[in-house]
Amino acid sequence: MRAATEKSKKGKVDINKMNTVMQNGASNASIIELCRGRTAFAYASVSGETNSIEGTASFYYTPLGMLVHSCVCGLEAEDGVYSLEIRTKSGGTVTLPPLYARNGNAWGTALTAKTSILDVLGGRLVIRQKNKTLADCGIRPPMIMDTSIPKAE
Repeated sequence: MRAATEKSKKGKVDINKMNTVMQNGASNASIIELCRGRTAFAYASVSGETNSIEGTASFYYTPLGMLVHSCVCGLEAEDGVYSLEIRTKSGGTVTLPPLYARNGNAWGTALTAKTSILDVLGGRLVIRQKNKTLADCGIRPPMIMDTSIPKAE
């Protein structure tokens, strides 16, 4: 992990190192380290149109690629496997590792270098079970609050 991170600090991402890290099973601690001190560059509010699905997905830029963190509840099957896809604004589809639900709740984190930040903003996050789309929501940049003091007239 350290070698891949050090290389990426120089502006080069070593994809072979990244694949080795992910194949060897990056621990939750190492994934959390990738996000430490980072602010999400995009969010998606997950909600189903005809069901009770609710949740969020956050998108982070890391030296190893884009990290997607999702937390979803109200899934139809108590326990099941759900596919998670990013539909980019250029028309491509990036399939992420599946979400595994327990008691209707799922939490997942995935690291991908298959798409760019600019292509994700304005795209869609889709949750599916088999051939059925359960949620399809927009990916947007974080809201920026205007904290300036209004000028007196």
